[in-house]
Amino acid sequence: MLELEDDRRKLANATNSLARLKSLLTSSTDNCMKMVETLTQFDDRLLKLEETVQPVYKQTGNLQRQQENINSSLKRLDYVIKFYTVAGEVEPNIINGPGSSSMYGEYISDLNRLTDAVRYFERNNRESPELMNCGSLLEKGGQIIQKEFRQNMSRHSEEIKKVDIILDMIKSNAPQQEPDLYKVFKLSDRRNGGGGGIGNPEKILQDLKLLAEWLCYNRNQDFLLLYSRLRSDVLSKSLKNLRSYLKSSTLGSMIKTLGAHLSPLLGGRKNLHLMKRIDISTSTTSSSSSMDKDNLLDINITEPEIFAYVLTVTGLLKLMQLELSLIERIIPVEHQKTIFSRVILSSLESVYNEGEQLSTRVKRSVQKQDFSSALFLLPVLRYHAYMRHSFDLLLDGCDPQVSNRLHSLVVTLQTTISKTLEEFIEYIKCDQHHHRVPKDGTVHELTSNVMLFLVHLQSYLDILSRVVTVTDIQSLELSGDKNRIAFAQYIWRVLSAMGLSLRKRSESYHNDQALQSLFLLNNTFYILKTLTTSSLLSIVSLYRSNIRDDYQIQIREFKMEYYKCWNKVVHYIDEINNPTILSPQRTGTMSSSSSYSTLSNSHSSSYSLSGISSSTISGHHHHHHTQPMMMIRLKDKDRQIIKDKFAGFNKEFEQVIQSHRSYAIPDRDLREEIKKELIQWLNRIYFQFYERYVAVEFTKNVHKYIKYTPDHVSQSISLLFDELA
Repeated sequence: MLELEDDRRKLANATNSLARLKSLLTSSTDNCMKMVETLTQFDDRLLKLEETVQPVYKQTGNLQRQQENINSSLKRLDYVIKFYTVAGEVEPNIINGPGSSSMYGEYISDLNRLTDAVRYFERNNRESPELMNCGSLLEKGGQIIQKEFRQNMSRHSEEIKKVDIILDMIKSNAPQQEPDLYKVFKLSDRRNGGGGGIGNPEKILQDLKLLAEWLCYNRNQDFLLLYSRLRSDVLSKSLKNLRSYLKSSTLGSMIKTLGAHLSPLLGGRKNLHLMKRIDISTSTTSSSSSMDKDNLLDINITEPEIFAYVLTVTGLLKLMQLELSLIERIIPVEHQKTIFSRVILSSLESVYNEGEQLSTRVKRSVQKQDFSSALFLLPVLRYHAYMRHSFDLLLDGCDPQVSNRLHSLVVTLQTTISKTLEEFIEYIKCDQHHHRVPKDGTVHELTSNVMLFLVHLQSYLDILSRVVTVTDIQSLELSGDKNRIAFAQYIWRVLSAMGLSLRKRSESYHNDQALQSLFLLNNTFYILKTLTTSSLLSIVSLYRSNIRDDYQIQIREFKMEYYKCWNKVVHYIDEINNPTILSPQRTGTMSSSSSYSTLSNSHSSSYSLSGISSSTISGHHHHHHTQPMMMIRLKDKDRQIIKDKFAGFNKEFEQVIQSHRSYAIPDRDLREEIKKELIQWLNRIYFQFYERYVAVEFTKNVHKYIKYTPDHVSQSISLLFDELA
């Protein structure tokens, strides 16, 4: 029962709840209907409002666009009107000119207005009379601005008359140092605070910059011509003043001017003795020689000329740096290099022509066999190589005609030197005067000059690979030092040509074997000694490692050839290789026989001369031992044999001594060595001969046949060769 009551109670509660929900749903539905009705009414009202506002909105937009069109038209009208009125507004100011530098800004502003007007009329109304008015005023104003610029530049531009200013710049060891415009541009000195009579330097530069900028953009060609002519003339005159000063300067002062950092490039003072002119060619007849000398005076290059040229090039570099610095201060960037190219062209061309003239003079000298003149171009070439980086930086961006000018000169110098070096070798090989040799067999002038030429070339080892023709490319590529290996090849080619020339020249002595061998000995010894003392040997050994041994072998061969000429003297007295065969009856031993026997046995072995046996010299071998003479009665035949030996020896010895005294061995050590070896060899042989026959009664007139003692023979040999040769 209880459960049933609970179920009824729950059902009643649920029924009540459902009734309330139905009531709420009905109320909500009513409210929703009312809201829908309200929204519908609101939507209707919005539609009515839109229909009312839309025409007003469209009308307002049209009015706004009309206002904008009116404003734009007014602006365009104002823009156009100013072009029609500008001529009248600025005419008084344009005609009267700026008056002072303080008015430059305003004046240029008026010119810019005229420029804009001219451009407008040219685009839109070429028939307008205002175009002519504005154009004429603009031209007038442009001329006035150009005149102002020219006057200002002329007022502050002047060539550097004080050459010391340029020399101080040359001495400076800072090629990239910012130039001081106050040295080249006539402005007030900084120390005076810009209060000098000329005015504030910075203000002057600013005024010039203002004028230059307008001229660059509006009268470009006229301005380029104006500026380049003005500054080019100043630069040329400054360079001319430097040249005039250098012409009257001494060599020492020019070396001092170059300074410690540049003078070594030209060899400094250490090689001045090498700078003397080397006369490679041999003399001709007196008349032709005199004419040649007169011609050479006109083409010979002197050392002061070279130093003056190098100083001129350096001075030009410094002046060009100043000009570029000035241009950078007053000329717009896009026009700087164009103007700079025009400014420096004339001066650069003059330096090029001067260098080319040096090259031409060298070519003319070479035609006259004056090959040493090419040596004067080497320091010029080295200097250009040293300065190339500075010039390249300075000329970067310039007209190719300008930037390539010095490069072209370097190529010309290299070609001239290279061709001269090759012609030098050909001249040595094909010398037409090979029959002219020194009468005393001394070192030929060509030999000494050729070696001096090579020694001088060594001073420019660092640039020789540029001018020396390389015949062995493989060795050059394998070498770490191309300059040294290229020079080594050239030395070898010169020495080879020299060897052939000397052999050919030695034939001019015809049948005089002694003089021929001495000539070859002297020249070969001189070549080797020069190679050794000048360090050329270490260089050429890079290409021919055994060259020293080759020359030493030649020297020994030439010495032995010379000694052979004494065989005709030795022939009469050599009792070892050419014994006297007598057939007397012995009657007793001479008192001196025992001593002689000892001498003969002690000297019966071969005599050595510098490691070469005397048997090689005489052409015989020692097989017989000299026997002591006894107290004998000589037959007439035997006495005559002894007389003939002494007479033959005396005659040949006197002839050789007399002729060889006039011969020359200029090297003291070689001369004394030859004498010493001759004395050792000849005196020993003569001593044996003398001791054997001095006590023999083979003649009543002893002094007629025995003219010389061994000491006299030694003394005579010691007087050989002209020591003053």
